[in-house]
Amino acid sequence: MDGSNPYDAPRSNLNDRPRGRARFERRLLGAAAVFLLNLPLAIVVTLHQSGGDAWLGVLMGLVGLGILGVLICLISERVGLTMILGGFGIALFQVVPILHGIAGFIALWLTFAVGISPQPGQVTTWSAGLCICLVTGLLLMKLAFSLGVLLLVLTPPRWRGLATQMIR
Repeated sequence: MDGSNPYDAPRSNLNDRPRGRARFERRLLGAAAVFLLNLPLAIVVTLHQSGGDAWLGVLMGLVGLGILGVLICLISERVGLTMILGGFGIALFQVVPILHGIAGFIALWLTFAVGISPQPGQVTTWSAGLCICLVTGLLLMKLAFSLGVLLLVLTPPRWRGLATQMIR
């Protein structure tokens, strides 16, 4: 007797790809897609409203928000799925940008209240552009998370393909 168990599964030389890696890649792709889908309105508004060096601050803010979104989606699978799902919803709201406009007005008044902008609506310095971009982006990220939670609560798990798998 060679000591092997006859009930063990036969050994295979095939190297299966780990399932965690596929989920990781899907979240990375989803986070990048959500970021790119939410860019058009931000770029159009920035080109129309900002003057001077404000576009440089907006560019820095967009890069920071993109990195933050990818990190959030990669660190936690559950939060990442929620952010991606809600982010697609927020991207659809660009057709009628009421949420984006409200978040932008809050950011404009906040930069004025803090003293970064000399007048509300006047965005001419890179610091004002950065502040407006970060505040607007973070407010929209919070809205995306809230919308994602709402969609996850209202839809059955089988619609998301989660009927047989558990999210950790």
